[in-house]
Amino acid sequence: MKKSVDIRRFMTERGIESSQSVWKAITTRQCKLRLEAEETNASLRRLLQLHKNEVRNMKRMFRRRIDKEHKDLFIVKMRDPVPNQDHTGVFAELLRDIDDLYVSVDVLFQNKAMGTIHCPGQAYQVYPDVTNDIFVEFLEKSILPFSTHQTCQAVWKSLGKQRRPEAHVLSQV
Repeated sequence: MKKSVDIRRFMTERGIESSQSVWKAITTRQCKLRLEAEETNASLRRLLQLHKNEVRNMKRMFRRRIDKEHKDLFIVKMRDPVPNQDHTGVFAELLRDIDDLYVSVDVLFQNKAMGTIHCPGQAYQVYPDVTNDIFVEFLEKSILPFSTHQTCQAVWKSLGKQRRPEAHVLSQV
């Protein structure tokens, strides 16, 4: 009984008449806090949407700029890549380069003793004392089941998949 008297005295000192008004005050305060939180959430949502729009616009701007630069680069590369119209000279130079390449490949094959490997066949050489160079060499000799023309088509197809703008120009030379 003493506790209930103390609670009533405490409530009257604080200006609270009954427990019903205490709950009303609490719910009123919670309602105000909830409304403030909803307003804050709404403003944060608007701010987030604004930032999303800015990011989308920046992406679009960068994409356009990159596309324009790529287009300009492509146009520059497509403009008469060979100012010399003497294609026979270019072709002769290309043949000389290929001949030099074949000579260097033949020398490499002789150094690696590719002639001693049976066809089809494989060989390997291990270099156990090497620390920063080639540790193992694998050599393989086989007959390929496709023609030079098919090889050429496969190379150009591969270059086309790499999105190299000059691959188109090189295929026309």
